[in-house]
Amino acid sequence: MEPDWMTLATAGATALVTAVATDAWDGVKTGFARLFGRGDAERTAVAQRRLERVENELVGRSGAELEAARDEIASQWRGRLADLLEDHPEAAGELQKLVTAAALASPAAESSIVVGGDAVVVADRGSAAAMTMGNVDFGGVHLDPSRPGQPSS
Repeated sequence: MEPDWMTLATAGATALVTAVATDAWDGVKTGFARLFGRGDAERTAVAQRRLERVENELVGRSGAELEAARDEIASQWRGRLADLLEDHPEAAGELQKLVTAAALASPAAESSIVVGGDAVVVADRGSAAAMTMGNVDFGGVHLDPSRPGQPSS
């Protein structure tokens, strides 16, 4: 399998579980069902039922229980997506479009970025740089992003 395919499969699985219970879910669910169906109505229906089970598993959970369930389900779908890409390499473009559409439709898209790997923010000459952040601790020094330049310990 191509190394980028595993990254894409991971991004797809993450997009899928993150979209559950959001306004984007119906579109994401339909897109993934079509992706797995590959033009076959029966395979699309099977994928649709699997995606509905994902929704049933996640809706109503919260906190650590939700995160654990998302991790487990994402792992399962990462495997399914990796297998799909191995069998149908032409599906990679379609999956990438689904991942992008899901990220753009997520509530986080309004005020942040979605990263499928590391995000590196660089500052030089003694300056600080950041993206949207909450409270941050650097080695015991607490920074409040709402009050730049006001560290406390």
